[in-house]
Amino acid sequence: MRGSETPPGPPALAAVIAKARAEYPDVAVSDDVFASHFAGMLSKADALPGELRVAELYLAFACAQRDRAALAHFEQEVFIEVDAVFRRFPRTGLALDDVKQRLREKLLLRPEPDILGYAGRGPLRGWVRAAALHMLLNVAERETREVPTDSPLFEVAIGADPGAELVYLKLACREELEAAIACALRLLSDRDRALLRHAFVDGRNVDEVGAVYGVHRATAARWVASARQRLVEATRQDLMQRLQISDVEAHSIICAAMSGVGSLLLRRLA
Repeated sequence: MRGSETPPGPPALAAVIAKARAEYPDVAVSDDVFASHFAGMLSKADALPGELRVAELYLAFACAQRDRAALAHFEQEVFIEVDAVFRRFPRTGLALDDVKQRLREKLLLRPEPDILGYAGRGPLRGWVRAAALHMLLNVAERETREVPTDSPLFEVAIGADPGAELVYLKLACREELEAAIACALRLLSDRDRALLRHAFVDGRNVDEVGAVYGVHRATAARWVASARQRLVEATRQDLMQRLQISDVEAHSIICAAMSGVGSLLLRRLA
């Protein structure tokens, strides 16, 4: 494991802590306690000291310790992400102050606050943004649970009612979703991209796709399904990285996000 190849000894730890303190000179937490936390993050992320966002890890850890200066920085510099996300969810039935208080309780006020899960791989603001998205998507999901569907993923996306509540996600992280799809498409083979174009841009059925390649419709159906699944998985992985969310935390967000892929895919492949 890389994190164990060059463990941060006392000089390295001192440099790490000094860098963090220089960024937030009014924040004070125990050097030894933060050093232990930082070492744990290195091990968890399988990373080298310079690969983590040390100052933001320091701030997040200090917030978990209820340091007043750290909490003030968090509110002024990081928690403003909640305002931006909230504006894209106009029909949740919640007030902004209510959303913020729920997030404060979850991230900062529990006996084991969730902010301790921030691993320093990406911006702390992005991590908080993902937490806000997760909460608001759960609200949207509760509101639309009475309209279930068992349709395949891309059929839902392409044939979705424009008024569907999952438009929340498309609005909330549209830029990240488009970028993730673009990157995922670049990872696909030429044949996979062509299959998706035939099926979802040209609107050909499996018989017509099979005729293009001279194969049976069942084979064409398998090819299209496999290409679609590879695109979905690559997009999901990229989006998780962009939003800095774990597998468990991201499940509902990623499922909702991928339901918006259809219309974006049409433009990307056109």
